[in-house]
Amino acid sequence: MSISAKDRKMLWALSGNKCAICSCPLVLKSQNSNHIIVEECHIVSSKQNGPRHREMLNYDIFDNLILLCPKYHKIVDEDEETYTESKLQKIKHSNLRITIESVNQNSLIMFKVHNPIELYSYINGAEQYAKRFPIDCKKNYQLFEDFYNTLIYEFDLMNGEIEEFETERMFEDVFKSLNENGYTILATVKDNFGEYRLRTAFVYIMQNGELEELRLKLASA
Repeated sequence: MSISAKDRKMLWALSGNKCAICSCPLVLKSQNSNHIIVEECHIVSSKQNGPRHREMLNYDIFDNLILLCPKYHKIVDEDEETYTESKLQKIKHSNLRITIESVNQNSLIMFKVHNPIELYSYINGAEQYAKRFPIDCKKNYQLFEDFYNTLIYEFDLMNGEIEEFETERMFEDVFKSLNENGYTILATVKDNFGEYRLRTAFVYIMQNGELEELRLKLASA
């Protein structure tokens, strides 16, 4: 068998054209042409003596594929003890990107935020922020309010110029609470956004189930 056009489209679209481990871009642009430095890798090898081999009906499906740069493709296949099937699946799905329809029908490419330091990279230097949270989850409104109040407080510190350790200290507990209650934080930043053309941080709280629906929507587009 070979990888179908649909599965290839899903793999590239949801992976953001980046290595799932080091996040290096897999398309390098030069003055005259673009060079694809990508390997569509099998998590479970079809070869009996191959990495992480087990019997499967079809090895060339989206669920068994991951985008890796040549360096990490070699590393994961030579170190099966560290890079198990389960670990590679977690790496793959933790880095899948989400496309969300924003105001004025613009599309935002949002990225999962795993910890306060990653959040810092999006909000530091931003001049304003936009938020979104599950409005039907009223029992957790206080949790959402705590998160965004902390965010507002950080924006008030030195006009958004804050230190990484401050972000980690202030967001540690609320990050843990959101994760324990089945929520994920997504973020991105956009320059020259809105009427006043400001650098804007988009920070959304979403239910994990809603994320899966968005991924499926993107993949079928």
